[in-house]
Amino acid sequence: MKIKLEEIIIALESINQDTQGFLNPDTGELFYWSDEFPDEEYDDIDDFEAHLEQESKIISLPDTFEINEYAMMESFAVFEKESSIHDELLYSLSLRKPFRHFKEAIHRLGFQKQWYAYRALKYQEKALGWCKDNKVEFEL
Repeated sequence: MKIKLEEIIIALESINQDTQGFLNPDTGELFYWSDEFPDEEYDDIDDFEAHLEQESKIISLPDTFEINEYAMMESFAVFEKESSIHDELLYSLSLRKPFRHFKEAIHRLGFQKQWYAYRALKYQEKALGWCKDNKVEFEL
């Protein structure tokens, strides 16, 4: 079954440190496990994954470490050609709470459009790579 690439991208963007995403390639269903709101039938993620493996061929989506949005922000800052903007974006990443400071910096500098377009491209690349690695058929 083919799944829409946009659905995978949205799922990747929804994953955080407390949430893991999964795909059932037979049905195209995307679903999640959250440490904050676990399924009452299972004690932990390992029990949940074991159950899923018995159900059918379930595939885990990349986690936040594999997605690495911090690296996306860093590469965006590095490739910015104007040195003052480049420096300010990199500086924002060196501060405590770099995600918040980076977001504030791109808004202050008027780079929201460029950042969100770049971020969307990077998520699309992650989704395409994940589909290829896991032999998941998709449609655009």
